[in-house]
Amino acid sequence: ALRARHGALDSSLGALAADLAAASACSTEATARGGKAAADALSDANATLTDAWTAQQQSLQGLASTLSTAASDQRAANVGTALKAGAADTALQLAGALAAAVAALSEVRDEVAGQVEQLQAQRAAEAAATAALAAQRVALSADVVALSADVGALRA
Repeated sequence: ALRARHGALDSSLGALAADLAAASACSTEATARGGKAAADALSDANATLTDAWTAQQQSLQGLASTLSTAASDQRAANVGTALKAGAADTALQLAGALAAAVAALSEVRDEVAGQVEQLQAQRAAEAAATAALAAQRVALSADVVALSADVGALRA
């Protein structure tokens, strides 16, 4: 009966060790995936910021070109009123594009922060499960040692 219990205990310890290894592997994989997801999100945010910056530079270059052309037109044909209207429209468009880019970046930042929080919570839960499994393994190992001592005492 003790041998059967000893064998069942060994099997339980083996299964527990396999579960512990699987939990550890899952935790490592989740961390890697989370890191990749965060890196991808940051890369996407960087690309969005770069695109917004490029669009802003192009708008500014367009505005500079428009102002230069308009100044020449004003001197040549006295069309200052048309120039002011065009510059005001370009400035409004630029302000709108900048506001949209800032809003998009803020949204991406919030999404990344949420993903990081979720990954941290998942990591903490996995670490707690791993710690519980390790404690259970230690307890089972102590039981095995005690049972082995009892078997040794019974044999003697």
